[in-house]
Amino acid sequence: RIRNGVRRLAGDSKGAAAVEFALVAPLLITLYLGTQEISLALNINKKVGRAASAIGDLIAQEDTEIAVADLKDIMKVGTATLQPYSLTLPEVWVTGIQISTAGAATVAWSQKLVNNTSYSIPYGAGSTVAVPVKLKVNDTFLVKVETKLKYRPITSWSITSNKTATGYAYIDMAEVYYLRPRNSNALTCVGC
Repeated sequence: RIRNGVRRLAGDSKGAAAVEFALVAPLLITLYLGTQEISLALNINKKVGRAASAIGDLIAQEDTEIAVADLKDIMKVGTATLQPYSLTLPEVWVTGIQISTAGAATVAWSQKLVNNTSYSIPYGAGSTVAVPVKLKVNDTFLVKVETKLKYRPITSWSITSNKTATGYAYIDMAEVYYLRPRNSNALTCVGC
């Protein structure tokens, strides 16, 4: 009797599909969530670069001076560029860099936007700043735009060890753009 029961059990394939599904389903769900997360992260990373480019482009189009109120409004473009992502807000640094006839790069003015609400001056006027060698042309002016974002994945798990104070995982994303003013040799910030 036992031998007959074992033969019938070995020949029975009614539960094979359920067993296969139970083995394959976790892998497929993980692949789906991973693919979704990677595509969203790549899209947001591109938007961080677009934000820096758009901010720098708008500032570089000014004539000879820009009011600090206008500069602050332009800096908020970074947050709008990232929409519909809104889990975290970007930090935006805008710095006017004067390169002397001797090749020394110094800060003419700077502003920093954090959480789309608070502003500060990250670099003091007259302080030296590093500029890529290929952009260091004597007696010129540069507008440097830096955007940084702590991207928080949609899913709660992450391969990164970076954690916020509340325990959420994040991925650092950043972009830096240098632009020259288009309508003048230098750009002054009124009220910076």
